[in-house]
Amino acid sequence: MTRALATLAAGATVVAIFGAGCGKKGAPLPPLRPDPARIADLSVRAVDGFLDVSFVAPAANADGTTPSIIDAVELSALAGTATPTPPAPTP
Repeated sequence: MTRALATLAAGATVVAIFGAGCGKKGAPLPPLRPDPARIADLSVRAVDGFLDVSFVAPAANADGTTPSIIDAVELSALAGTATPTPPAPTP
């Protein structure tokens, strides 16, 4: 009888916790995407055929909130020459 009572009590607790719901009622909100503050001390140097880009990450976002921790920054580039566009055909 004690085991059945413990199982019943555990089941009631689970229903009370998950059945009641949580949070505010209403439509879900989109995730916050704060803009980082501007980078003021960007420097770029050419070293042995490569570009060395250095800067200090901003200490706050543009709205004054604390930014996320930055583990890495990826820079992309396209190397090559631009091909000239052919002239428009004459009518």
